[in-house]
Amino acid sequence: MKEYLTKKNIIEITGISRTTFNKQFHQITGSSIFSGYTFIDLGQTTKGLQKMRFFKRSILNYFFHLKIKPKDRNNLKKYRSYIMSLKVDYTITITPKMTKEDNIELMEIIRQDLHNSYGKNLNTFEYNVEYDPKNIHKDYYHTHLLLGFGIKTDLNKVKEHFTKFLEEKVGKSKRVEINHYYGVDDNAGKWYFLKEGVVKN
Repeated sequence: MKEYLTKKNIIEITGISRTTFNKQFHQITGSSIFSGYTFIDLGQTTKGLQKMRFFKRSILNYFFHLKIKPKDRNNLKKYRSYIMSLKVDYTITITPKMTKEDNIELMEIIRQDLHNSYGKNLNTFEYNVEYDPKNIHKDYYHTHLLLGFGIKTDLNKVKEHFTKFLEEKVGKSKRVEINHYYGVDDNAGKWYFLKEGVVKN
C-alpha cells in the first residue's frame, strides 16, 4: 500500500511534531472535502494485524507540512516540508555564469528590489544555488527560485526585476527562465527545486 501513509510515516517524511499532526488531522476529519482522504483498516504492527488509520499520500499536498521555516536549513527533512507548504506563483531558473557567492549576492539584491516594489505582498522568495557539472566554465553555479505573491502579478513585469540586473553582463533573454507554477496537485515545481538538495550556504 505505497499510496497510503500512516501517522508514523507522515511524521517521518515531514518532520512535523505529533502536536502539529493532531491539529492537521482534526482539520481533515472535519472537512467535507478531505475527510475521504483517510480511513481505518487492518495494518501490520509489532503486535500483528491491528486496526490502523491510513491517509492517501496526496493529502501531503494540502496538509502536514511545516508552516514556519526551520532555523537549521541543513535539516533537509524539515526544510523540504516547509518548501512544500509555500504558496508559489513562479518557478525561475537563473544561469548568470557566476560563482556561488555571486549568485547568493545577486539573489539578495533581487529580493530587496522585489520587496521595494511589492512590500508585504512578496510572500515567497526561496532560492537554491546549485553547481552545474555540465557547465564548461569552471566553478560556475546557477540558481533555482520559488516566487509567490499575495496579489495578481504580470509575468513580464516580474521578469524585469531579474533581467535588469543581468542585462549588462549577459543580455535579457536566455539567462532568466521564468514560468507560471505548475500547480498544487503535482507540486512538480517544488520537487524540481529540491531535486539536488540544498547547497545555498
